[in-house]
Amino acid sequence: MLVKVFRYDCVAPEEVNVKCFEDIQGIVGGLVEVPLWDIKGFPVNRTPERTILVNGEGLVQGLPLNPNFTRENAFVGHIVVAPEGWEDLPYCIEEGEDE
Repeated sequence: MLVKVFRYDCVAPEEVNVKCFEDIQGIVGGLVEVPLWDIKGFPVNRTPERTILVNGEGLVQGLPLNPNFTRENAFVGHIVVAPEGWEDLPYCIEEGEDE
């Protein structure tokens, strides 16, 4: 599944092929969370076609502000924007089939 990755140290998003949930964990660097609120307390703009995934412990870990989301929503660390169906990915590749 192709996801968009917005890294805090790069302003250009990249498309990355993920095969399992652990791939997403590796990108965000920890506990994956679907945020309802950003770090400023504003609601996250969500659509059925895309889900924003963040490191749920990013603030505690002291991750830097992601410059790609300062206008719409403010997040820290690397951000994954996943298409519909991401929640159906296997946890690890051994539990599912290669796509």
